[in-house]
Amino acid sequence: MRYIIRFHDKLSDSQQDILNKLSLDIIYQSKFLPLIGVITDEPEEIRGLDFVKSIREPAVGSFMEGEFYTTITFEPPLHKSLLVKNQMFGWGDIRVAIIDSGVNSDVSVTESKDFTGTGNFDVINHGTRIASIIKHFAKGCNLYSAKIGNNEPDELNMLKAIEWAVEKGVNIINISSGFKRNCNSDCELCQLISQISKFGVAVVVAAGNEHNMEDTIYCPGRVDDAVTVGAIDRNMKLASYSSIGKPGSGKPNILAPGNGYINDSRFEGTSFAAPVISGILAAILYKSGNVYKAIEYIYRT
Repeated sequence: MRYIIRFHDKLSDSQQDILNKLSLDIIYQSKFLPLIGVITDEPEEIRGLDFVKSIREPAVGSFMEGEFYTTITFEPPLHKSLLVKNQMFGWGDIRVAIIDSGVNSDVSVTESKDFTGTGNFDVINHGTRIASIIKHFAKGCNLYSAKIGNNEPDELNMLKAIEWAVEKGVNIINISSGFKRNCNSDCELCQLISQISKFGVAVVVAAGNEHNMEDTIYCPGRVDDAVTVGAIDRNMKLASYSSIGKPGSGKPNILAPGNGYINDSRFEGTSFAAPVISGILAAILYKSGNVYKAIEYIYRT
């Protein structure tokens, strides 16, 4: 079985020696948090160690299935004229990571990484669609695809993928999936996003599709440092399916169209609102050169 282990603090040499003597294989070690991922059949011997804060199985989330085509229209309509007019069309070395179900050859990516062991092919065309929407707004950006699941995103794979994306020097990470839980921003995933945001990486996360119910933002969209994206419908109102946070939480941070068509295939969900913001953010970032200013700009406008 696979487990996520969180420690109270950075491991000392003696504590590392204790771990090395246990029946486990370390498959992930965070560079930002006192956190590892392991394979073991004896979790109880780990749980009993005084320097272990928690040990648990990784959560499994959900993707929204869909097909991929090339012509995109949104409800309400979105136009690129402002971006083109201001020469903010996403050219240059702006790097966007898509942590999702993979990206097929329909969309060009700079580099792909499979964390599932099943190959980079996007079985459900979810990540491929996300990539297409980002490219719609930031045609010249460099995409990095991290596959973390076929039909369902895996939390441990997501942790690995986020750190891989940071190693690749990405400016923006798009996460159009999540985990339905009340983590209060203190889970390992939210804490990792808080850490990498300090290094100038914008993490754009879909809010979730829980039908306007309060306090239903998916993890990791709950964390303050994430740019959490809800959806609007064709009438410019909050989409009936879009999740919202606790009163006063400010979540979602921003709204974007989550409905539209790729050729004749309809899409709907906050999964597809998030890459609208990621794409526009990439275009603005090319012009501004500062991720914090770019985020501030989209919040203002």
